[in-house]
Amino acid sequence: MTATVQHNQSLLDIAVQHCGTFEAAFDAALLNHLSLTATLQTGQQIALPEVTDRQTVAHFAAAKHSPATAITQPDDNPQKLEGIDFWAIETQFTVT
Repeated sequence: MTATVQHNQSLLDIAVQHCGTFEAAFDAALLNHLSLTATLQTGQQIALPEVTDRQTVAHFAAAKHSPATAITQPDDNPQKLEGIDFWAIETQFTVT
């Protein structure tokens, strides 16, 4: 089974939408020789493992929803982001 990547979708989005669980993203990453956090291109074809939760897949299909949670800001964005949501461990602070 394959899926076509929609705008701003991550491998996790594709796995949940087409297989029903986020765990399927790990198998999809292996099938496609990608890292789990790889940036996907709109229109890219992704090979997928078997559906594991048909109810979740049916929900997304019936609602015509495509989750799209990929990061939309490039890493070199000059915008200053603050707060713990944006801190990188061992870059801006050290956990002790």
